Amino acid sequence: MAKPPLTDKERIFWSRFSKHLIQKGIKPESVRWYRIRAEQFIRAFPRRRLASLTPDDISGYLLKVGESPNLKPWQYVQVIDAIQILYKLAHTEWSETFDWDYWRASAKALEPQHATLAREYVPPTSAEFARHVGDKRFAPLILSHQPVFEKLVAVMRTRNMSIRTEKSYISWICLRLRVQDVEFERSLIMVRSGKGNKDRIVPLPESLVGPLNEHLETVRALHARDVEQGLGETLLPDALARKYPNAPREWRWQFVFPNRGGLAVRSPLDA
Repeated sequence: MAKPPLTDKERIFWSRFSKHLIQKGIKPESVRWYRIRAEQFIRAFPRRRLASLTPDDISGYLLKVGESPNLKPWQYVQVIDAIQILYKLAHTEWSETFDWDYWRASAKALEPQHATLAREYVPPTSAEFARHVGDKRFAPLILSHQPVFEKLVAVMRTRNMSIRTEKSYISWICLRLRVQDVEFERSLIMVRSGKGNKDRIVPLPESLVGPLNEHLETVRALHARDVEQGLGETLLPDALARKYPNAPREWRWQFVFPNRGGLAVRSPLDA
């Protein structure tokens, strides 16, 4: 079946798309493949505009594409680059904070198996789980919240992330993830001050929504008891704490994985 002719608006858009690639140093003969990747992405969401798609849609598509057994690492990166350029030209606000680098990093481990292919998950033993903790500073904290972290490790393994990437994400979650950074309604997690000191948005896997919700209910009850006892403060940057003196006791600023030591000020490393 022949493709319908392009409208003037579509012709101008694809011309800008090609020009952008050439300005980035892509060879003209390779530009065609980037456009093919971009068109395949658009066709995967019929009757939907680019601006209406969410980070979850993008992540789901990249995960599905990654299941192709014949896809090579450089081709996968090409898919990611093509989609990112689409959104750069569409000026979609959230695309600036979407974690494109996360998906590119997954392509580095494609040899001999594709980085995004799901692998069978076996609940880890205590020794295996401790191995994935990485930095020994976080061992007490992670083991005290082991059920949730087991789910987290399981999700990472479905994406076949490298051990180094696993440890980096776990370390960031231990040190910086606060209640306000988790958006259940949009299934998103805000990664603040990540690579390059940039804020990024990453998808919250559906399999983590239930366990994380239950975990936060427990943490909220712990915080409420602390506040009743005149405690319940958390660590904040000095300037923020001075500007908003009541913020350290507000629920939204609390760490998702606080210590359980009954201290006046709860921070992850005090576990």
